[in-house]
Amino acid sequence: MTTPASGTTTPHICRTATGAINTACYERRARQLRAQTMREGLRRLLQFFGAAWQCVKTCAARHARQRALNALDDHALKDLALARSDLAAIASGAFFVDPTRRQRATAPATPQEPTMPRPICWLNGQLTPLEEARISVFDHGLLYGDGVFEGIRFYRGHAFRLDAHLGRLYRSAAALRLTIPYDRAALTAAVQETITAFHAQDGYLRLVITRGEGRLGLDPASCAKANTFILAGHLALVCEATRNAGARLIIAATRRLGPDGLDPRIKSLNYLNHILARMEAGNAGADEAILLNAQGRVAEGTADNIFIVRDGTLLTPPAADGALEGITRAVMLELAAALRIPARETSLAPYDLYTADEAFLTGTGAELIPVREVDGRALAACPGPVFARLMQAFRMQIERESLHAA
Repeated sequence: MTTPASGTTTPHICRTATGAINTACYERRARQLRAQTMREGLRRLLQFFGAAWQCVKTCAARHARQRALNALDDHALKDLALARSDLAAIASGAFFVDPTRRQRATAPATPQEPTMPRPICWLNGQLTPLEEARISVFDHGLLYGDGVFEGIRFYRGHAFRLDAHLGRLYRSAAALRLTIPYDRAALTAAVQETITAFHAQDGYLRLVITRGEGRLGLDPASCAKANTFILAGHLALVCEATRNAGARLIIAATRRLGPDGLDPRIKSLNYLNHILARMEAGNAGADEAILLNAQGRVAEGTADNIFIVRDGTLLTPPAADGALEGITRAVMLELAAALRIPARETSLAPYDLYTADEAFLTGTGAELIPVREVDGRALAACPGPVFARLMQAFRMQIERESLHAA
């Protein structure tokens, strides 16, 4: 072996080894960079999901706080009622021997649907949870139907035509020699307080005045003071499908009491005739029943007034024939005058309903409901053109009065 040959081979081996070492270093560095990039990407991805999860938890906590606040409203009313009852029980000594006191105080609240506010009650001057609202079993309103009431719609948080409703309420009470223990201003404030506590923009109120607690027997002289309560809730006399397609009516066999029996302008708690007629409608598969008076003339529906259209003229029975002087009925006559639709009160027979061009029902509970048939006889139009004009005008009137009240 020669030295020159050895000298030429050694540098080549060194360069090859050095190149392999450099390549290995570059590859290791590349792997490190890729791993670092992946770790950084993973870290940022975890940060993103962490921020998203925190947002979800924040939203959930916000909704939970709102639900808790709503529940606190119910608990506060319940606790207030319990405190009042406990104070009365302490004064009488019954508090210390009542075995149900702890059970009542710790009873869990009934869960409520978030989209449907709970009905609420204003009773004799204060808001009261429904489960705590009580009147005596000796109240003559319960025993004998001795009292008056009003049904009131509210829209956008304000009662519709409240002055008209209160005027009729006081007139009805005066006719029965029933003293309402609150003046108009106080009842107006109570109505608004109840609407505000109901937590809904639209709904229905039932304002009731009973004769009050007294001895057994018809004589109201023993009833010292009337009871007053207001219920807030929702009311729909027919389903939306019936409201769109039109109601089916029957002429009931049950008759409306005439003015010589009980004046129809008195909105009393005694609705037995109307209940019996409504049962007739249910038995016949109809949506509503029309009551006639003793002379066979059309009076009204079980919970609404009736209008018909004949040759472009709007007709409705007068109070003298047994029709309640409805608030919505009065609004229809006002709107008809504004729209230059001929309208008048006149006596009607079943024949007039059978042969009407169109017909519809009105009332605080009913609002406006078109009629498609009476006793199996289909009407010419449902809903008819006059009804359509009045419905549009009615909605606009509600909007105007609600915005003005606000």
